Amino acid sequence: MDNPYSSCTSSLLQAIVDAQSCFIRAQSISQSFQVLLNKLLAITQSDSGIIGEVLESEDGAPYFQAHSISHLTWNVEPQHLNTHPDQNLRSTNFETVFGKVILSGQHVIDNHPDQDDPWVTIDDHPIAAFLVVPFYYGDTLVGMAGMANRPSGYDEALVEFLRPLLAVCGTLIAANRNKQTRSYAERALQESEERFELAVWGSNDGIWDWPNIQEDKEWWSPRFYDLLGYEFEEITPSLQTFKELLHPEERNRVFVAVQNHFEKDLPFDVEYRLQTKSGAYRWFRARGKSVRNQQGVITRMAGSIQDIHDQRQAERAMCESEARFRTMADTAPVLIWMSDSEKNCTYVNQRWLDFTGRTLEQELGMGWIDNVHPEDQQRCLPICEAAFQSHTPMEMEFRLKHKKEGYRWVIDRGVPRFNSDGQFLGFIGTCVDISGQKQHEQAIFRYNRWLQKEIEERTIRIHELEQRRMQVEKLAALSQVTAGIAHEINNPLASIQQSLQLVKQIIPMDHPRAKYVPKIEQEIHRMATIIKQMYQLYQPRQEFPRLLNLNQIVKDASDFIVNLHKNGHGQIHLDLFNGMYDLPLPATELRQVLCNVLQNAFDSVEVHGRVVVRTGMNAGTAWIQIQDDGAGISPDVLSHIFEPFYSTKVNMKRNGMGLGLSVSKSLLEAMGGKIQVSSTLGKGATFTISFPLPLVPTYSTPPEESVSRVLKPIS
Repeated sequence: MDNPYSSCTSSLLQAIVDAQSCFIRAQSISQSFQVLLNKLLAITQSDSGIIGEVLESEDGAPYFQAHSISHLTWNVEPQHLNTHPDQNLRSTNFETVFGKVILSGQHVIDNHPDQDDPWVTIDDHPIAAFLVVPFYYGDTLVGMAGMANRPSGYDEALVEFLRPLLAVCGTLIAANRNKQTRSYAERALQESEERFELAVWGSNDGIWDWPNIQEDKEWWSPRFYDLLGYEFEEITPSLQTFKELLHPEERNRVFVAVQNHFEKDLPFDVEYRLQTKSGAYRWFRARGKSVRNQQGVITRMAGSIQDIHDQRQAERAMCESEARFRTMADTAPVLIWMSDSEKNCTYVNQRWLDFTGRTLEQELGMGWIDNVHPEDQQRCLPICEAAFQSHTPMEMEFRLKHKKEGYRWVIDRGVPRFNSDGQFLGFIGTCVDISGQKQHEQAIFRYNRWLQKEIEERTIRIHELEQRRMQVEKLAALSQVTAGIAHEINNPLASIQQSLQLVKQIIPMDHPRAKYVPKIEQEIHRMATIIKQMYQLYQPRQEFPRLLNLNQIVKDASDFIVNLHKNGHGQIHLDLFNGMYDLPLPATELRQVLCNVLQNAFDSVEVHGRVVVRTGMNAGTAWIQIQDDGAGISPDVLSHIFEPFYSTKVNMKRNGMGLGLSVSKSLLEAMGGKIQVSSTLGKGATFTISFPLPLVPTYSTPPEESVSRVLKPIS
């Protein structure tokens, strides 16, 4: 069947010719497509249309780029184009009819578009029918054409009729793209050549090119000549010239590097010395890259040289300085360390490593802290932290672990480091072993403490001696007085006693006044006892000491007191220590002291009261403790209890003279012992007599088991 559009074939061919001619003449895709769109609208009898290119964005997403448009208001984007005809339309909306064609690759015909059709937006130019067809270049979708409002609508036959024209459209777009690609390449090449020329003339490096490695000819940039001090015409750039300028010691190494680059594809980056025009050699750094052909054969090599002579000189000076520093640091008699600004150790000298017995790697970073005594870490780390924050010197003492001798005391002093711009770089410091000084300080401290204790003890001893001297002087004075008083009183007292005996012989027992005789005898005996106690107090007489067993003498004194109180109801409880030492003491005087204290205790208890007597040894002391459960002694009386003539029996029937405890204390001190008292009102009193133990224990009898018994008065 003949195509209904055969009559339009000549118009179609003419449209193709005109579009191609316009593209060739104008070299503009937009002008060509404008001519092509006008022809297309005339052939299809459409009043509106659009034609453009399908491209890809940078992320690979396709979009529609309109090159020509005529009286079309299909959706929001064409409306915008009609408002601004100088701007190109770019459609990325796949909800439009253009998007549907891009996604499907097939043409779209709609002769009855609805008001609500999502593909079309009808504005002031209603659309009665439309056709959108894609066109390809080979298998690639490169563009689309859209037509609207053909009176008789659109059909498949029309699409087939337009295939040749659509193919031409694809060809024109491909040709335009090729033209743009060549234009971009030419422009890029030109820009690259301009950049290279600017780089060559503006760079401080010398550029060299070995265009054909089979030939000796090279090309050197002007800066290459300047670096060597030559003018352009004074030297010929060639491989031979380069060999002659290269220092003899460097030639073999440089050409081995070239060979490794060619054969092993190793980077060509070497440093060598070249001879300048003045005859002196300067250090340069050369870098290069070779070019291979399609067969992988190296055909060309190019690169640059950079003058690094001053840098090498500075590095050499720095190396020499560092070597001097390391030599000095490693031979210094102190431990030297360095750190960065983050408190990480970056260097320790050999003396440090010899001290700790560890490797440099173990000490770097924060490894050095492992050598510090754990007790000192908590104290020193805050000091270190504060110094790093304030950038001020620091000083601290801590114990550092020695490889053989354990922890040793060191004093660490560090000062901050700054560069020429004032930037904080870290610290450098030294550690000095001060263990000997510490030991000396500790020895001095211990000696000072001992000396202070000796002074205190001697001060107390001097005070005691002074008190004793005063007491001796007082006793000496009172001794003369009491001796005189005793002599003066004893003589008349003896006469009175003799006279009383005569009276007793004369007066019969049934005489009414005979009852006074016993009372007179009792008072005479009492006066004699007082005189004897005064004499013992102020002129004590110490008998010759002998080894005594304290347990035995306590039993004797306790038995004596119990038998003395035959009509009493109190009791004495004995608790004697097993294995008591024998002590060199005067027996009579010690018995007198015990009887006196026991008598006081017995006098203080109630009718059914109890007195407990204990013996024991501890801390180099033997002791006798006498405890009663009587009324106790008030604190104001307790402080005066051992003073002469101070009696605690003011409320008792048998008032004393207050000499018993004073005499007892005097006797005990003469023996090398002492007596102490403690009391609580209502709970009795406790007297403790103590003697220092001898260094070598002596037993009069083998140690026996502890004795515990109760002594009661015999009724």
